[in-house]
Amino acid sequence: MQDIIYITPVMTRLGLRQRLFGVSEQITSETDRLFHQARQYTEAKDWPEALSALTNALTREPCNPSIHCLIGDCPR
Repeated sequence: MQDIIYITPVMTRLGLRQRLFGVSEQITSETDRLFHQARQYTEAKDWPEALSALTNALTREPCNPSIHCLIGDCPR
């Protein structure tokens, strides 16, 4: 009698942002930090610093709609 061996595929849990945009977790944590920093700058109405942080975040995650929305909220 032969034993039957079942091989199951390895399941990995990816973050939502990684599944949608294909970015690594290290990049997303840096992007989250920059986005949080930019929100603090917008609350303080420091628009140049907010735009600087947002453009840095945008270079790491160009498809993130939250970054684009916050850039649109900053007056020029």
